[in-house]
Amino acid sequence: MKPKQKVALILSIFFIAALIIVAYGFYAESTAIYDFGEFSIKAPRNCEFEDVTYQYSSDPNMGSVYRCKNIDLTITSFNKQYVESSYRANTGDSIDFSKEVLQDIISVSDPQINRISDTTTLFISNTRVSGQVDCDVAGVYEDDGHLIIVEGGDIEFIENITKSIEINDNYNK
Repeated sequence: MKPKQKVALILSIFFIAALIIVAYGFYAESTAIYDFGEFSIKAPRNCEFEDVTYQYSSDPNMGSVYRCKNIDLTITSFNKQYVESSYRANTGDSIDFSKEVLQDIISVSDPQINRISDTTTLFISNTRVSGQVDCDVAGVYEDDGHLIIVEGGDIEFIENITKSIEINDNYNK
């Protein structure tokens, strides 16, 4: 490699690294951590969440629903153990609540499914409404004790928020 090529390569690497650092700095400055007790997420600083659980369920033990007032973003956290034990107590049968919810999502919209990690999956559904394509995205965080669904219309946005979910193991309801 000629000296001029080496210098050009080094400068290119330097500028790319600088751009990555600046982009991360901008991202870190424009996001905030929102704590929902059992879990937290990173979302834009301008999000204003309201608890809208009462609109979906009269039983607060089922879980919680939070809607951002100014961005297309809804977060639903289900109490898996409560739902599964209630179902067993009422019917005598056992269910895997997470599996049932995910099957319901798949059966309703036949979405594209992107498995991001062992605990995180994206469901992307594009439907045509009045000649326009409407994109609906559900990011699902699921482990043995948690089922959290992040919903909105922007794939990258919902993916980033879903990836940012952190479980608070010290949380007691």
